[in-house]
Amino acid sequence: MSSLDEIGEEPNFGLTIQECVGLCDEHGDGAFLKRFGGVEDVAKLLHVHDVRKGIEGDIEREVRNRQAKFGENKIPDPPRKSYFQILFEVLQDETMLVLIAAALVSLILAFVNVSANSPCSDFDPHKELVVDSGHGEQAWVEPIAILIAVIIVSNVATLNDYSKEKQFQKLNESSRNTVVIQVTRGGRRDDVMTQNLVVGDVVHLCAGAQIPTDGIVIDSQNMTCDESSLTGEADLKKKPKGTYLKCGALVNEGEGRMLVLCVGMNTDAGKAMSILAEEQDETPLQTKLNNIATFIGKIGMGVAILLFFSLSIRFAVCRNAATESFNASELQVALDYFILGVTIVVVAVPEGLPLAVTISLAYSMRRMMKDQNLVRKLAACETMGGATNICSDKTGTLTENRMTATEGVFLSRVVQSFPTQDTVYQQFNAKCKTFIETIIEGVATNTLETSFVQLSPNQLWEFKGNKTECALLVLSDDLGGNISALRDQYRELRARTLNFSYDRKRMTTVLKTANGFRVHTKGGSEIVLGLCTHYVNDTGDIVEFTKEKKEQMENEILRLTKCGLRTLCLAYKDASVDVIKPELLENMDPDEIESNLVALAIIGIKDPLRPSVLNAVKACKRAGITVRMVTGDNIETAKHIARECGILDEDGLSMEGSEFRELDPVARKNIIQKIQVLARSKPTDKFILVRTLRELGEVVAVTGDGTNDAPALKEADVGLAMGITGTDIAKKASDIIILDDNFASIVRSVMWGRNVYDSIRKFLQFQLTVNVAALVAAYIGAVANSKSPLTPVQLLWINLIMDTLAALALATEAPSVELLQRKPYGRFESLINPRMWLNIVGQAFLQVTILMIFLFDGENFLFVGSDYSAAVKTEKNYAMIFNTFVFLQLFNEFNARVLTRKLNVFEGIFGNPLFCGVIVITIFLQILLVEFAGDAFGTTPLTAEEFLICVAFGGLAIPLNLLLKQISVPDVLPDFRKKSEDKGISTLPS
Repeated sequence: MSSLDEIGEEPNFGLTIQECVGLCDEHGDGAFLKRFGGVEDVAKLLHVHDVRKGIEGDIEREVRNRQAKFGENKIPDPPRKSYFQILFEVLQDETMLVLIAAALVSLILAFVNVSANSPCSDFDPHKELVVDSGHGEQAWVEPIAILIAVIIVSNVATLNDYSKEKQFQKLNESSRNTVVIQVTRGGRRDDVMTQNLVVGDVVHLCAGAQIPTDGIVIDSQNMTCDESSLTGEADLKKKPKGTYLKCGALVNEGEGRMLVLCVGMNTDAGKAMSILAEEQDETPLQTKLNNIATFIGKIGMGVAILLFFSLSIRFAVCRNAATESFNASELQVALDYFILGVTIVVVAVPEGLPLAVTISLAYSMRRMMKDQNLVRKLAACETMGGATNICSDKTGTLTENRMTATEGVFLSRVVQSFPTQDTVYQQFNAKCKTFIETIIEGVATNTLETSFVQLSPNQLWEFKGNKTECALLVLSDDLGGNISALRDQYRELRARTLNFSYDRKRMTTVLKTANGFRVHTKGGSEIVLGLCTHYVNDTGDIVEFTKEKKEQMENEILRLTKCGLRTLCLAYKDASVDVIKPELLENMDPDEIESNLVALAIIGIKDPLRPSVLNAVKACKRAGITVRMVTGDNIETAKHIARECGILDEDGLSMEGSEFRELDPVARKNIIQKIQVLARSKPTDKFILVRTLRELGEVVAVTGDGTNDAPALKEADVGLAMGITGTDIAKKASDIIILDDNFASIVRSVMWGRNVYDSIRKFLQFQLTVNVAALVAAYIGAVANSKSPLTPVQLLWINLIMDTLAALALATEAPSVELLQRKPYGRFESLINPRMWLNIVGQAFLQVTILMIFLFDGENFLFVGSDYSAAVKTEKNYAMIFNTFVFLQLFNEFNARVLTRKLNVFEGIFGNPLFCGVIVITIFLQILLVEFAGDAFGTTPLTAEEFLICVAFGGLAIPLNLLLKQISVPDVLPDFRKKSEDKGISTLPS
């Protein structure tokens, strides 16, 4: 239930829906909140008696009760177009309307039952055209057949569009259903899907999160929100305790907790979004193919007009207009010519091209979801196939993001493993106890509250939030720290938090103490160590750094990073009110706050390489894709991991972000192709890297998980956000979400992207062959021999085969590993390559040649020795022309499966049951049409021998294909993008 009017008030809650909405609408002095007493009092009215524990009791029952009372956190989709609405739109096509009108006029004339006598003694309209139009008892059959064919074709198109709408709806639902957020229920923090949030939930927010409901702040650590998408105001809003949060706003920095007050349709965003439909824009490939379809359609229109006037002129010359009066039957003849011309236009316009893209994309999206790729923008599906560069993060993408503190420096002593609660005082004296407690205190207070660890039922640690911080939390637990209790104890003592940023590479929290303030800092080892003037030694004394001691620690950091460990330095200082004045703290320079620190420990954290990464990187290299690592880690750590996973080779270059960003544009372009590792980088460095590569013509995919990665994700051809560690802002800026954060899943998306592109090329090659053959054969046959070899109804059937059935068959081929054994097609490669042109021209020539032989001499050589009459031979000849042409398309459909010089076009055929089904269904229907639909289709039943002759001639497409593969042609055409992109023949736009 989601409407306020539909939900009755329940007496067991102290607030009604209207009062919750009123609280969230509060923008003044907080008078409405004061009426209830405060945040904790509002929580109690919602039966949340302790905001530290959240909803308690039977959680499932509580959730159901709250959903029944206050509604679910779901926004229903706007109404979709019905089947008949889409059908009506399809029938608005001008060509379809003209064909329907012409068929109706022809039907009317058929019932007039006029005389068929022609002024021209040797001119018989039945002989001039295969179409029997108004000259006998069955004259009404063909216009009825045309109308039925139009109904079938339009309904098939409608069904495809209707299915496409449903696919897009499923895609939108899938995208929404992947967003998770941390919630406390029953005293336990866990990840919950945003659509499962209920009124009264205690939600944990951190930088980069999108507010999932309307609510009120329980507590805040310098939390600010970007509400520009809701209010239009660009200024960031501070969110202290008791302020209101709106669904859709973004947490820019800081963290805090929120009490959910309104969900779903009761939020401001819900009310607004309910009237907006989520539409999928056309992809570049769809746009390009629509342009191609328009271009080919114009050619078909030209041929149709030329054919109509050629036949009309021939008829006018034959008819002696000067001596004969007008005969109404001549109107029928002219109408027959017109119907044939319009039908040629219908056949020429390749409506199946955009349909094939839709089918292929829908098929690929479903399968990509199983491969942990959630496609947010359809264009990314196809663009990913042309990727030439992948710029990948290290942590969580190449590595497992399963952090463990293994070794380092603890109170100035190098340790191979960190002490535990049981062993720490065996290794260190009692004097060190204060500083060990300081380390635990710093970890508890100077980490995000959204980072926490808890034991699973099988007594293994479950990490939630930032995995690096979780490693520190486990270390603190091993040392005897109670993180939850310490956070509760110090929450109100936080005076200021300087959040981690890519620029600063560190995080600092300032706590109030009895004598002033305590500053806790953690971050990149060499950076934080550079801020330290003192250290705590292993006897518990604070000692000033000497040059030698600092070098010793720096060398230890270097050793750890060369072993592939991420290193963090933990430091602190106590400052009196004379050093940090309370009234000046809020605006005090961070560098001043973080000066003169005391080093406590250097923590080496191991993050194992994902087992699948090495093979995935090798697959990329075989596929001609350059993989580059972009990380904020120390350069030695980055180089070690890059070598381990095969990214960094002997010729590759490693560089720090500070050096990279200082290069001038020319120098950067000269060196960028050699860069394989970019360490200690900022998001701006990633953005510059992506932009520079794209300026050089590369197709770039880039991964990102942080809020500040959004510009790079937007700049890239394909932005890949991490589904587990990615912030909502990063996901919103991305094209594809990698649900398992695994680099191997990115490689699979490349394979699917290439498969989409190949599927479209297969269909394009097949359809252009039919178009060329049908147009040429129809024109030559009708003009040179006064007879069209194919009737309008037959052409409409062929149109149905190649536009819809072939699209289903060729657009649903599963990808193979061979796709990753060739170079990417890149940004400017032509959609139709030289080998495709060779196949199109060669197969079309074969088809036209066979049809012309049948048309001009078929009666003489096809029925040698038969006792058929001349009239029967003519009827059977035309039936065999139609049948042979269809079987030529069926055999060429097998040829179209393979775009390379590979000879076996039947390999893996049974791996695509839809392809096999389409072939079988087409053959079955063709037999029915030829044998039992003679009046409508202008055919006559054929004997088994005659049918086999048609199949044999159709089968010539296979040996011709083998011969064409022996001809060597260039792999790609020269770059004629500027000349041809207006016609849609160029490749993917940048």
